[in-house]
Amino acid sequence: MKISIIIPSYNAGHLIEDALHSVMTQTYKDWEIIVMDNESKDDTSEKVKSIAAEDSRVRYYCESDKGIYDAMNKGIEKAQGELLYFMGTDDRL
Repeated sequence: MKISIIIPSYNAGHLIEDALHSVMTQTYKDWEIIVMDNESKDDTSEKVKSIAAEDSRVRYYCESDKGIYDAMNKGIEKAQGELLYFMGTDDRL
C-alpha cells in the first residue's frame, strides 16, 4: 500500500534535508514524498531538487499558496497513494 507524504514548506532549506532523509531511511519503501513549496526565497528548492534527482519518489512543486492548509490540499490533489501522511519540514519520521 503506497503512502503519500505531503510536506508543505516555505524557506525551510535549513530543515528540509533532514525531514526527507528521515523518510528515505525507513524500511518500508512504498511511499512518495510531495513537497509543496510556497515560493521559498532560500535554498529549499535546490536542496529538494537535488534529492529528487536521486530518488524519483520525491516530487517537488513550487507555487504560491494561501497558507499551510492550501498547500496540503494541493498536495492531496497530486498524491497517488492510498494513505496520506502530513509532515512538517521540522518533523522526522
